[in-house]
Amino acid sequence: MEIFTIITLLLSGFILIILEIIVLPGKAFFGTVGALMMLAGIGITFAEFSPWAGLAVLVGSLATVITSVSMAYKYGWLDRFIEKKQLQGKITNKEIQSINLQVGSEGKTKSPLRPTGLAEFNGKEIHVESSGMYVEPNTLIQVVAIEENKVIVRPK
Repeated sequence: MEIFTIITLLLSGFILIILEIIVLPGKAFFGTVGALMMLAGIGITFAEFSPWAGLAVLVGSLATVITSVSMAYKYGWLDRFIEKKQLQGKITNKEIQSINLQVGSEGKTKSPLRPTGLAEFNGKEIHVESSGMYVEPNTLIQVVAIEENKVIVRPK
């Protein structure tokens, strides 16, 4: 029974970590739960079998996760999830004034904010930065600060 439990924990944890990387980046919940499940499987192996078996499962699990993630990046399996459009330049004080942008102004994201991206205010697209979180495209946002040539926003 222990072997079935260990295999189930390791596979479920691995799948949750891959889901975190590929499907739900930036959420951290599934990756954390997946890592805890894998650690539980490794811990059970150490407790129920031997330190050598636990060490073998630990090394094998790390190698599997690291190899899978590096292959995903190397062979482009994640390309459809990575923003290819590069942002050019910085916003200037003149541009901020020309669209009458101030703290409290509301707009909409045009690209994901990771934490930077494009947003639209008064019909003009500008480069903005979220207050540290991932924000989906087409999300209503509000300006919380304007620092030098940086516009900082948060979801509304």
